[in-house]
Amino acid sequence: DRRPARTAALDAALKRLGDMIAAGPAKAGELEDVRGLQFRSRIGCDGQHHSFAIGTFPYELFASGHTFFSQSLQLRRGFSPVAVHTTFQFCDTAEFAWGKRSRLRERLLWLVDPDSYYERVGPASEPQPEPTELEYSGFLHLDGALLDMSSWPRPYMRSEASAAIKVEGSRSFIDETLARKSDVHTMRDGPARHLLLDSFQRRLIHDALALARAMKRKLILPPLQCWSDRYWNALVRGRFPGVRADAQPLPFHCPFDHLFDNEKWAHSDAPIREHSFLDSHRVLDRDRNDSVRLVVRGAPAEARDHLGREPAVAARTLELSPGDDYAKAASALQQKGWGGAYVVKVGARSLELLCESLGSAKANAAFNKVVQRVLGIGEQIRYCDDADNRRWPGDARHPINCTWGFHRPPPLPEGSGGLLGVGASAPAACRTDAKEILAARFAEPERSWKGRGGESWSTQDRPGYLYHQYMNK
Repeated sequence: DRRPARTAALDAALKRLGDMIAAGPAKAGELEDVRGLQFRSRIGCDGQHHSFAIGTFPYELFASGHTFFSQSLQLRRGFSPVAVHTTFQFCDTAEFAWGKRSRLRERLLWLVDPDSYYERVGPASEPQPEPTELEYSGFLHLDGALLDMSSWPRPYMRSEASAAIKVEGSRSFIDETLARKSDVHTMRDGPARHLLLDSFQRRLIHDALALARAMKRKLILPPLQCWSDRYWNALVRGRFPGVRADAQPLPFHCPFDHLFDNEKWAHSDAPIREHSFLDSHRVLDRDRNDSVRLVVRGAPAEARDHLGREPAVAARTLELSPGDDYAKAASALQQKGWGGAYVVKVGARSLELLCESLGSAKANAAFNKVVQRVLGIGEQIRYCDDADNRRWPGDARHPINCTWGFHRPPPLPEGSGGLLGVGASAPAACRTDAKEILAARFAEPERSWKGRGGESWSTQDRPGYLYHQYMNK
């Protein structure tokens, strides 16, 4: 009879789990003691006996939200799960589970969108699709590698806090963080590196959204990278506590809701689709192949993205010059007679050589209002790492040290007195030399820090009245 041995194994495992819970976050390897456990017995019910079993499912086939959507363990190890939990996600509200749906869409597991979601003209889906989406026709796809760090100078020195909106904690931590400069190539893993490198990909998302707006097309997002996990407590060198470095290499392919607030996008004039949109079987081949590739003269060849996907070859090529703005790109597409194409594709190396303007101060100001909602003040996410908190938790005299993101990209020029009061002319003149364009783009932004005591804010583009408008919507 093996039942006593199984009972003893279960008791030992439950005691082990209780001890681990009492001791705090699990350390690497500790959960191995309770994996693979099986326990079988019989229970009485209405005078009859029924067999039951308790066991732990293998995470390769029964995936938690973190192992599947954040770590991509199953994908990287060649497993196809039979069940996936939508846990460890963000952005759900009382109105709708925005974060869950976004993640399932990205992995092609959300199968209930209406046909209109995939059509040139049509709303996204319930609940309450943004009515302005009906004004858009077709799609703009930002593809290829977003960051090409191999082409960046070495060393590439930046203030570690240049992409943070707030630094909080002990005064010594705040002062040291604001004063520290590092080479982005060798900066240690953690919140500062994550926010800094994300600022480059965030600006590309911003610019692609502006180009899509000029063309009145819905933006197909690129796959995103994160250089730190997102967690509501202290991270361990950028990772969830208990996750080994080999189980989640940095950077990692991260879901949209790790970096953006899905609900704000859903209710703004900024229609988007997930990065895997064109991989869906719901997109017809004739539509997928009805494409135009936008290239800027002199731009380097586009490299494959971090998922290993090569930029798709388009049926037609639209060639522009460095410094052409988004309005000119939209006009050139129409002049070629290609305005009805299902998808226009553009890579990051070409996109960053276009002039960041919609062609008029009025158009720029209207876009800035949208961006302030989807990329602005709402993106207040706290990152706390154990490397910055050697004396926490357990000592109330030492506050937890954290860095907050994200800064919105630079607003489009709209003249003085506009939404953010940026720029002296409307709009600013566009540079036409590729080297000058990139030098200005990669220049370190100026930050003005304000605050006292346990926090300092970089409030340059975050006026208080906009914050109240945002929170009240």
